[in-house]
Amino acid sequence: MTKNKIPNTIHKSGFTIAELMIVVAVISIIASIGVVSYNSNRDQAILSDQVQIITQQLSNASAESKSQDGGYQWWMRFDNPPGGANDIAYLCYGTSYTAPNTSCATEGVGAAESQRFALNRSVQFTDPASGTYKDIVFNKATGLPVSAVSISVSLVNGSGTRTITVNADGRIDN
Repeated sequence: MTKNKIPNTIHKSGFTIAELMIVVAVISIIASIGVVSYNSNRDQAILSDQVQIITQQLSNASAESKSQDGGYQWWMRFDNPPGGANDIAYLCYGTSYTAPNTSCATEGVGAAESQRFALNRSVQFTDPASGTYKDIVFNKATGLPVSAVSISVSLVNGSGTRTITVNADGRIDN
């Protein structure tokens, strides 16, 4: 009589710890690339949005000056306060613009602030520089700027900058 011998081997199936670690490492690399790409695209979208809003406000100031609604002259003030505070753009108007000063109300005769727009925390003005401000003033009746002026807006992390230029002919480029 022959006996059937059962082999003394155990069949193992599954993955080794080394194989699992390789898979986790590959997934981690792919995920980190995705996060970096997402953050970069998000930052660029925020910068484009902020530039678009500023460009629209400049167009509004030009149109309001040209229409002379209420007999006002319009200008925009770009304020870059020191110490990392939010940069702010102001849409201002008054009977006439007199000179740069500390606020819309002190920059012109009968002047006031129409709108205030704080930049997103991830965006900053690089021109005007920190601790300074810049005004873009539009002439009554023509709506043209008193002079050609540029401002620069950049991402705080330094990964992108856009320049907005108001040309002497009134064209706004960004």
